Amino acid sequence: MNAQSANRILWLDIVKAVGIISVVVSHVNFFVFDMGETIVNQIISTYFMPLFFMASGYVSYKYVKQTVSLKDLVSKKHLTLLVPFLVFGLLLTFATKDVSVESIASFFTSGMNHGYWFLLTLFIFRFSLLVSRRLVQSFSIKNEYLVYAVLLLVVGGVCA
Repeated sequence: MNAQSANRILWLDIVKAVGIISVVVSHVNFFVFDMGETIVNQIISTYFMPLFFMASGYVSYKYVKQTVSLKDLVSKKHLTLLVPFLVFGLLLTFATKDVSVESIASFFTSGMNHGYWFLLTLFIFRFSLLVSRRLVQSFSIKNEYLVYAVLLLVVGGVCA
């Protein structure tokens, strides 16, 4: 057993696997077989995104608790979210639209961002969590979870 597999959390791997399989089944039914809103897709759509956000939130919180500075935001962990979002998202934008300021602007203002919205949302979530953690530490706030909840509600409202 190597060091990486020793640090894995089995229940989290299972949650992510269920989420990935659910997304694949849902997208294949909807886009490949053009089945529309079947009962299977309706059931899957009730849990697969909350499942991903829960798993991502758990991992992000553990990571942010160890992060000591805002400089850490531009670490490898965060670049793995922004680089694919920008590179593949913009490539898809250019492949499906003309290369113009308007098409680039539409990529950043579109709600779906060619399906890469989750990466941007997760980056914003981690950034918000990191900022709220800094606020908690700077002002010696006792109830850190209340600060996290309020900030995430504000960010969620702005991003919605």
